[in-house]
Amino acid sequence: MRRHMKEQPQYEMNKNFLKKNQGGYIAFLSIIILGSVGGLIALTLYLTGINISESSLLSIQEKEARYLADSCSEIAIQQIINITENNSTSSSFSIGRGTCSFVIEDEPSGNKIIKSEGNIENIVRKNIVIINPNESTSKNTVSIVSWQETE
Repeated sequence: MRRHMKEQPQYEMNKNFLKKNQGGYIAFLSIIILGSVGGLIALTLYLTGINISESSLLSIQEKEARYLADSCSEIAIQQIINITENNSTSSSFSIGRGTCSFVIEDEPSGNKIIKSEGNIENIVRKNIVIINPNESTSKNTVSIVSWQETE
């Protein structure tokens, strides 16, 4: 009987030893899984931040291109108001980081059509402005019939 009793405590000791080692593996696997999930969340937030900043930059550039197109339309209107023999029917300008251009066309009705374009880093915005220089009440003004933003 003694033999049998000696073997039994040894088995229990080995059983406890296995339980302790399994707990270490579970803790190790838990740390790896939690680290992977945390890394995935961090990567997702990082990529989302990049996407948001690219979207914000694109929005700023679109507004700048729109402002350039508006500026060229206003330059063309001013040119029509200050009628001289040297008035050009088209022109291009560099303003800041971008460029703008316009073309003035005459309609049979007497209206003038201004087609302007603003360009900044390959983002283009366009305007079509129709004015009637004959309807103005003052010598240095014109009547704007329509002002449309086009793509």
